[in-house]
Amino acid sequence: MLIQMKITNFLSFGDHIASEIDRGKAGFSMIASSERAHPEHVHSTGNDNSAQNLLKLAMLFGANGSGKSSFIQAAEFIQHSVLYGLPKGSSQMFNRTKAGNCSKPSCFQIRFRKGNRNYQYGFEVLLAQRIFLRESLYEMAEDGREIPLFERDLIRGCFAVGLVFGDAREQIQRCLEESVQENTILLLTDANRHRRTFYKKYPEAVRLEDAYKWFKDDLCIWSPVWNRGQFIESDGLNISAQFMKVFGNEISALHHIPRTKIDFLGSVPISMRDQVEAELERIQMQDKSCRIWLGLPDDAYLIQKQQFSVRNDETIPGLEFYQVFFQHADSEAKFRLSDESDGTRRLIELLILFLNKRERTYFVDDFGRSWHPLLTKRVVEVFTLMGENTESRQLIAATHEHSLLDVNLLRKDEIWLLTKEDNESHIERLNAFEI
Repeated sequence: MLIQMKITNFLSFGDHIASEIDRGKAGFSMIASSERAHPEHVHSTGNDNSAQNLLKLAMLFGANGSGKSSFIQAAEFIQHSVLYGLPKGSSQMFNRTKAGNCSKPSCFQIRFRKGNRNYQYGFEVLLAQRIFLRESLYEMAEDGREIPLFERDLIRGCFAVGLVFGDAREQIQRCLEESVQENTILLLTDANRHRRTFYKKYPEAVRLEDAYKWFKDDLCIWSPVWNRGQFIESDGLNISAQFMKVFGNEISALHHIPRTKIDFLGSVPISMRDQVEAELERIQMQDKSCRIWLGLPDDAYLIQKQQFSVRNDETIPGLEFYQVFFQHADSEAKFRLSDESDGTRRLIELLILFLNKRERTYFVDDFGRSWHPLLTKRVVEVFTLMGENTESRQLIAATHEHSLLDVNLLRKDEIWLLTKEDNESHIERLNAFEI
């Protein structure tokens, strides 16, 4: 689960959040306040005195241009930088409202929970030159201490691996030092490239793998404007039609038709092609069988990974591709995703919130667009009720739907307000105001 996120000098965000941190404020936080309303919206990370209560929901409200999409894009920027390196066009992603910002670092810090451990990961990057300056990963102890896992300063040429790795510390440091001076790639990225034998040899380094896997497996970001597609493990299609009925939609069944890999890649926009092919390679290499749902701008696909037996002692992995079609009540016709209305397409694409077994943190931009207000409220209600207090999935959504500003639906600490001052975005939680 996401705990906190802080950003500076990125798109519409300037130094405001940094100054708030200096005064002891937290920036954006999913830590629940002492408010007692809607206890089903809170997930407790444990039963002892060190347990932390984290919110399942955060709704971001603000006028057009206030910075809602910039905030969602910041999360996507962090994820993309960890998994694939700096995104194309990132050299112009610093806050351009002030001339001097091009020479200032952009800073990103994110706290999250993976398994039973809390981590804090952050990096600084000079976007105009597309080079990383600093990077660090800490484990957050129950007493609040920051336990260093690694610290890297490319300006001073310093690099250190934490004492927490014990006897394996020196070996881990030697394995990672070869890429320490590379300023165009993050160390967390390089530590997880083709490192399966590395983690088998040094099981103490599993924390590095856990942190990377949170960005790869547990963070899901979606926007109707810059959708990159998400590979989501899915149980199948039957339950999808059932969920559509819950929301009053006329889709009665979903069908999947076999397609070749060439057909599939032909449906992938060029801007997404590299990322999709890299993800297919990763799925091909993993040991387990799985079924993946991928939403594209005009189509939905199921990708099935099987282990095909060659001999008794050998198997080879294979990928099967299926295009998903939709059938409406009282009709035999089958429709592509692109044939559906905008509201129906968005509801289908967000089904991953409910159908995915993995407990994830979801960032969604323009939540509720093209939906009836009652449908938007219904989606929020169903999300919070699913799993009650046993599931640690989160929804962080930017929205214009003012009907969600309802204390019968949301807690005050789940409502975030974005405003603009001096051409910079400010983000504050509603319960910071005496209302």
